[in-house]
Amino acid sequence: MDVLVSSSYIITLVLMTNLPTSFSRLSKEFKTCSKPFNCGNITNLSYPFYGLDRPQYCGHPKFELFGCNQNSQPFTMTILSQTFMVLAINSTSSTINVAREDFRTRSGCPASLVNITIDFSIFQYTPLDTNLTLFYGNCSTLCNLTTFKVFPSCPMSPSETLPICLLTRKAMLKSNISVASCPNHLFLPTHLSDNLIMDKVGDYIPQAAWNGTELKWSANNGLCEACLRSGGQCGHEPHSHKFFCFCTDECKCPFPGDPLHKVTLTKAKIVLLGFALFLLPLLRC
Repeated sequence: MDVLVSSSYIITLVLMTNLPTSFSRLSKEFKTCSKPFNCGNITNLSYPFYGLDRPQYCGHPKFELFGCNQNSQPFTMTILSQTFMVLAINSTSSTINVAREDFRTRSGCPASLVNITIDFSIFQYTPLDTNLTLFYGNCSTLCNLTTFKVFPSCPMSPSETLPICLLTRKAMLKSNISVASCPNHLFLPTHLSDNLIMDKVGDYIPQAAWNGTELKWSANNGLCEACLRSGGQCGHEPHSHKFFCFCTDECKCPFPGDPLHKVTLTKAKIVLLGFALFLLPLLRC
């Protein structure tokens, strides 16, 4: 009987020390995600961002950064299949300053006649933002009712140009212009401060498209704060794309609302019990 118990103990010990990594992840992800990373000229970044050599599981699935090794120009991120240049990140206020790539590089002239779109499930505009209205084609003549000038040749292709007119809300109200005045229009979110400058000078300034707009993100912020307070590091589970709190030792750092942790440990117990029940009859022989 003593031999049987001793053998069972040894087998169980061996099994526990040779579990797959999904059953016994102790600190690999924690160590990796606890290291901040730099992207372009912005330093000390962490969750929800990832990119360069930082694994995807250390960030939020929708916060990948591209071009981090290019210091000469802003790096980019994709929001609903549109490319945005990232100009600044404030992790304390959970805000990011972005400009759609074509608007910024072309000083307000879009490469395609499509409105800027953001993912409202994770982003929202802030009180520091306001819209410019961009009228194009025949609608660009609305600028003639104001002090704002028409851009006569916005290149749309190597052989085609398009006139555009960019107006602030105040300029439109002053001249009784609305979006109903002409159907060919887009909206360009910009900083309120740039709009105030344009209203003062009475014309469009290219810096408005260059400076972009501010967005506030919400990427499981509350869960991440609770995770950090518990001593963990924020990330996500690669297969389900759900938030995950990585700890120094998952056995010692349970996290409320973290179903994967509980499922992982339960699976491990089931596997151990199954092996033990299978091997016990063999040990009696």
